[in-house]
Amino acid sequence: MPKTARALSSSQLTGPTPIRDVIAKYQLTANKRLGQNYLLDTNLTDKIILSAGSLNDKFVVEVGPGPGSLTRSILSSGVKKLIVIELDQRFIPALEELKRTYQEKFDYYIMDGLEFDYGRVGESQIQIFSNLPFNTGTKFLVQWLTLPTWPPIWSKLTLLFQKEVAQRIVALPHSKTYGRLSVLAQTRAQAKIIMTIPAQAFTPVPMVNSALVQLTPKKTVLEEGIWSSLQEISRLGFQQRRKMIRTSLKPLSPDIERIIVQSGLCPQLRPEQLSVTDFVKLSTVLHSSRS
Repeated sequence: MPKTARALSSSQLTGPTPIRDVIAKYQLTANKRLGQNYLLDTNLTDKIILSAGSLNDKFVVEVGPGPGSLTRSILSSGVKKLIVIELDQRFIPALEELKRTYQEKFDYYIMDGLEFDYGRVGESQIQIFSNLPFNTGTKFLVQWLTLPTWPPIWSKLTLLFQKEVAQRIVALPHSKTYGRLSVLAQTRAQAKIIMTIPAQAFTPVPMVNSALVQLTPKKTVLEEGIWSSLQEISRLGFQQRRKMIRTSLKPLSPDIERIIVQSGLCPQLRPEQLSVTDFVKLSTVLHSSRS
């Protein structure tokens, strides 16, 4: 594919069958149980891909391509290689059409994306795109944020979430949406909401709006023990978010109040009052006390 391909709309691709015809041809009605909602507007899928910057000669992974609407926009962007991971075997014929058209530039795996080994891509840096099912979106994000090696194999995540989940990812302290997902995401990445996408843009139409979130990994690497402690603290703290941290974090250490004070924090604070930096400080002291 020439590098000038980005200027082409995916609707101009002459090889694969048009996306709506693919859905009708292979009877690919969205599966509610799997949380499938198709985004079929070519202008919108192209806009999503453009938001990630140039993909010329990049290696890209897409999780949950479905019938392939976002997939086609990625393929028209000049990528060097696109690998898609799809759980639903019904989409194999549609993916085979793309494989015949793009050959070695495109490949797919039929499997659970949560079990995919990103090392098999064979590149040190990849970008990940996904229109994530509402019922599994946070699982995928937490997995990508808690990879054992950091900085991670991914250089950018461009992900569609239920709008409420997107707001939790970027939420600030002292807000109702600030929680464990906010802390994990903001400790390890720069996260921002790129755009809100109305429910009417999807087929079938979901009950809520969606939002596009981009995350870029921070270069700062926390010691493994500190990162592990931060995951424990955020989990316990936000499980009982209305309790003071001296109470909710008690299972972590009998000296937890001293550890909190040593971190420069007040034991009477509640978890939503702690900044991401506060969580890191507290995790550092807790890890040190255990060493």
